[in-house]
Amino acid sequence: MISLFYILIATNISVMVFAASGTNGKCTKDTPLKLPAVLVGHSPAIEGLRRLVCEVAKSRLSIVIFGETGTGKTHLARFIHNESERAGSFVSVTCGSLTDSLASGELFGVVKGSYTGATTDRPGLFHAANEGTLFLDELGDLSCETQARIITAVETRRVRRVGATTEDELDVRFLCATNRPVDTPSGGFRFDLLRRLADLRIRMPSLKDRPEDVPDLVNHFLSSDPRSRFEPIGISDSALAYLVAHCDLLKGNVGQLASVVSVAAQIARSRGGIIETNNPALTNEFLSTSELSFVPSRCIKPRVDALCDSISSALLKLPPKELFALPVKNNSNAFVPVLCKLASISDPDDISLLIGRKSELRSRVLSIRNDVLLRLYGDSGDYAAVAAVVGLCTLYVRNLIRAARPQL
Repeated sequence: MISLFYILIATNISVMVFAASGTNGKCTKDTPLKLPAVLVGHSPAIEGLRRLVCEVAKSRLSIVIFGETGTGKTHLARFIHNESERAGSFVSVTCGSLTDSLASGELFGVVKGSYTGATTDRPGLFHAANEGTLFLDELGDLSCETQARIITAVETRRVRRVGATTEDELDVRFLCATNRPVDTPSGGFRFDLLRRLADLRIRMPSLKDRPEDVPDLVNHFLSSDPRSRFEPIGISDSALAYLVAHCDLLKGNVGQLASVVSVAAQIARSRGGIIETNNPALTNEFLSTSELSFVPSRCIKPRVDALCDSISSALLKLPPKELFALPVKNNSNAFVPVLCKLASISDPDDISLLIGRKSELRSRVLSIRNDVLLRLYGDSGDYAAVAAVVGLCTLYVRNLIRAARPQL
């Protein structure tokens, strides 16, 4: 199901973007674009990023993508490659896994017999990315020594395998990603390598910088779930509003939002297919820690307390006869829905939570009744007059008042 679309005009490029579905295509006016989640949304930051990506995807520019964890740097790099029309593969390198001793062989390849254990000629990752894209993920994790080894290869597009005497000429486009600062020594980058790799720098906005995109992202994740074709999941306006208001808690950004929506959707399947604000995944605790905790529940308790307070407020507004007519009995759940109706509480999950607090609700009702009896008796000093107001027999009222205040 297509949730919404945008039309972007950017320097001779007209782009139709479907936020939740579409077919793979290029940045043309005739083909809808299948976007990664990180490019879904209508905020100025994302609209500008989409325009920029469509303009530079088909170029040979080397690009450094930087931003916080979870903003989608890898997905953006793959999207750029897919839109580039390059015939070769997208080769992703996790730079943190390349040790100094292995880096040259892994990146540039080896010649048979160049060292003990090199029993065959083996191409490197640069060769695998020939006519395609080499994506260096978390470039700052490379040691300065390894960065120095690839400077010439990046500049000349030529590599020499370990043990070889000749160089191989390759057609490789470089895309890089990092969550470190790129302009300070603490980022861990050699300036000369960064200068060669960063023809263009793209900063990925964090989720807290684009809260208006949260509804589009949530709808995208829900519609992208393979099970949605058979068991579609919806989300209430209040639940969406909660995620928008608390997106700053998602330190994992779009990636963490996808996880939260996935968990909430799985829970919602057993709750009528709608994600509501009482979904355990929609709590400050879960957004901050990705942990669900129910015993004790620091997240649900404030909500239940608020529901109980709303019931108390409704009880105080009742005429005395209606207040004393409420069916409050020990070990009975029947009176809880009655109280919920008085307080305009209709959500089944809220009612279930309150049934678990029926003893407290019963105590609140009895306490309010006692307060009303004592106030009425204080005004008239006559048990019979109080009994007439509350609709009970005089003897029963006298016993209730004396139990509430034995000195009377």
